[in-house]
Amino acid sequence: MNWQISLISTVLGLQLWGTIGQPTLARSPIANVPQTVAEPTKQTVRFRPPEGIGRPPTFGGGTRSPACYEGEELPDPVLTPIIPVIESPQGDVGLTVSARPEFFVYVPPTLAEEVEFVLRDDEWNDVYRQQLPLSGDGRMVRVKFPETEKQLEVDRVYTWYFALICPPDERGLRQEVHVAGWIQRISPQANLEARLRGISEGDRPRIYAENGIWYDAVSSLAAQLRTNPSSASVLQQWQDLLESAGLANIARLPAKVE
Repeated sequence: MNWQISLISTVLGLQLWGTIGQPTLARSPIANVPQTVAEPTKQTVRFRPPEGIGRPPTFGGGTRSPACYEGEELPDPVLTPIIPVIESPQGDVGLTVSARPEFFVYVPPTLAEEVEFVLRDDEWNDVYRQQLPLSGDGRMVRVKFPETEKQLEVDRVYTWYFALICPPDERGLRQEVHVAGWIQRISPQANLEARLRGISEGDRPRIYAENGIWYDAVSSLAAQLRTNPSSASVLQQWQDLLESAGLANIARLPAKVE
């Protein structure tokens, strides 16, 4: 299909890979965590960028496609990958300790009825590809990496792309609006594993965030949002996490996670 060819040709032209250093976890001390709690703890969840990770590749922003939106103005916020955008020597970071992580993208109100998600390894091989339907209203979209797929390799860098497939233009051609991110799976340090054993689900986002494990912090907190969408404590932690990663424009939106 034309739009599939367009997606592949677009992302292939984004950039050449740079060298990315091996990550190490931040070594900030973590406060004692209670072993069990009845409700999620009311504490700030703030992301701390890991040390020594190097700068990731620079990705182009979403391409302009009038066919994807109502009117001539771009939505605010635009299509946004949920990855840190902090100004720091380490650059945008995206670590996980999960073999099959989840990916999140904010999708503004759009005329697009489906998206394509592509995950590639550092040799540009497709690892996973999926098409998803869209509801059309603005919300956070979650892409699950299926259990049936081969797990991510430790210390390997992967790039992922998320493209809105727009309605055909006046010439009958399909266009897309795309964004990209990157992810690296690491082995958790012994002190992190020890902290995670036996603690409540409500405390997991804080532990991940303090140790620079971005994808797991977002995923664990999003799971709480889906379970308790009206919890003031969970909503505040969601906002704190996004704001601490430079995503204040997304944090102010209603927290709707599919």
